[in-house]
Amino acid sequence: MKSVSSIAVALFIAGCSSSSVLPSTGQTVAHAALASHRAVNDSPSAARCDACMTESCSDALGACKSDTDCIACVTSQDSDACERNAVTHARVDKYLGCRGGACRSACIGEARDTSVAACTQLLSEAVEGPCGTCLAAHCCESVTACHTNSTCWDGCLTNHNPRKCHGDADGHALFHALSACGNTQCKTECAN
Repeated sequence: MKSVSSIAVALFIAGCSSSSVLPSTGQTVAHAALASHRAVNDSPSAARCDACMTESCSDALGACKSDTDCIACVTSQDSDACERNAVTHARVDKYLGCRGGACRSACIGEARDTSVAACTQLLSEAVEGPCGTCLAAHCCESVTACHTNSTCWDGCLTNHNPRKCHGDADGHALFHALSACGNTQCKTECAN
């Protein structure tokens, strides 16, 4: 049975200016970066994702757009930008937590089997004891969503690799959403 690396557990518990206008488009640098990311990662739900982020995550979206390092991180352009400073990391955490949480369906897709039994089985591969039990009971949708994305599960949670984790916007968002749930629902059980 594998156990989550100590770095991933610490990140799990901790939660892991672009105002210039581009003359050619009239967009801010942040808007252009996010638009470019969406064009590359175009999916049928891009408009739904934009709408959800604007409606459900307006503060996190606005804060991230105001920080070039946050934009570089959440669009997977610069994995080092994610943790360049504490303010940026907090913005990244809020943006990705919302994208992988409240807006997961619109931005990334639905989780598969979210039964407690399915989560318990998945977590038996990665998290032992009270932490796994609590996550299965309280964060099952986030656990299942993370497991369906190989970067979230392997690059962020079980074998934490910052470059791999930060290099996939969806996997990184799912990890932050799982971290937010764990930090809220299972902080005591997952502290060890």
